[in-house]
Amino acid sequence: LIVSNLQARGVKFIKDNSTNAQKKEIEQIRVCFSFEGNQIVDYGNKELFVQIVNPKNEIVSKDNLVFEQNNTTLRYSKKVDFLYNKQITDVCTYVDLEKNKIYKGRYLVNLYSGTKKIGSTIFSYN
Repeated sequence: LIVSNLQARGVKFIKDNSTNAQKKEIEQIRVCFSFEGNQIVDYGNKELFVQIVNPKNEIVSKDNLVFEQNNTTLRYSKKVDFLYNKQITDVCTYVDLEKNKIYKGRYLVNLYSGTKKIGSTIFSYN
């Protein structure tokens, strides 16, 4: 499985135009990537796992999500399901953040197929 253009960005929900909106913490991280076209990979529903690691090296997961395969355990932040049709497929998802695990700094965003890492990027939250 090959992914490209893996990107992450913080999301704030702004309810009004007040100056407090800029001071508000991020509430989600939007993760987007392209799943490359590949004739070897079968057509159909696919699942990938997004794992977000905060600056204190904690995995951000509102629901303590765990995937187990072949005696290996993966803690992840969000499962992404999408339909693959043997063409380049663009996918975006939003990961809810735990308020007590939001810090300024660099977040590592990993993308997994099962327990195999297939992509990684860094998101900076200032």
